[in-house]
Amino acid sequence: MQISLPNLRQWLCSCLFSALVLVPHTADACMKFAEFEVEDIRQADAIFSGSVLSYEIVSSSNPGTLEDYGLIKVRVEESLKGDIAGDVQLYWWNSTFGMPEELNLTDPALFAVVAPGENSLPLRGSSATIFPSRRPDLLQVFQAPCAGAFMLPYASGSAENVRRILQGESIDLYDNLVPRTGPVLQTIPATHRVEHTFDASMAYGAIGLSAILVSVFLIWRRWRRMNESADQLE
Repeated sequence: MQISLPNLRQWLCSCLFSALVLVPHTADACMKFAEFEVEDIRQADAIFSGSVLSYEIVSSSNPGTLEDYGLIKVRVEESLKGDIAGDVQLYWWNSTFGMPEELNLTDPALFAVVAPGENSLPLRGSSATIFPSRRPDLLQVFQAPCAGAFMLPYASGSAENVRRILQGESIDLYDNLVPRTGPVLQTIPATHRVEHTFDASMAYGAIGLSAILVSVFLIWRRWRRMNESADQLE
């Protein structure tokens, strides 16, 4: 049976489409922004003020994707909840917004964090998804999916306002928790580091793509031989 050229082209297009589907793509889990709820801070495992010492963006072999995460080193000044002291390194995955190239925070700033391995991040909307921490050995910056992170300006009166929120009071975020007159914002630029790790999904995708390409080549070679035989018989 001779394979026609149009049918072969159609089959090849189908194979190439399947190959593209097999290659992993980064997906945005947030279809829309979620409202920032200051009362969520009650779910944090620790709350403290401190100065940022460093900010590093860690990337996989494919930088600039949602696999990137941040490491923020903070020198704790005052602990408002939990037992946090000294210098602490925090893990930050900025939901699906991507990692910013710099942090703009007051010195000191207010941080709320959750313990590693805890499923205590609040969900906001049906599209919100919580991803496992890439660094379960570190405290994680408290941030509801698709909402802003709890890294806030800190000034005189902030500690008392946080305690009032933890006791169940309702505090307006911008008029009370974050005083209008406070420390000047400082800019902390990010350093970058590429972390080469094994990605199973990429490996399986590459294997699948290779198998499809080999199949395409074998079918093409068979089609060519069959057509050559047909030409000789004629």
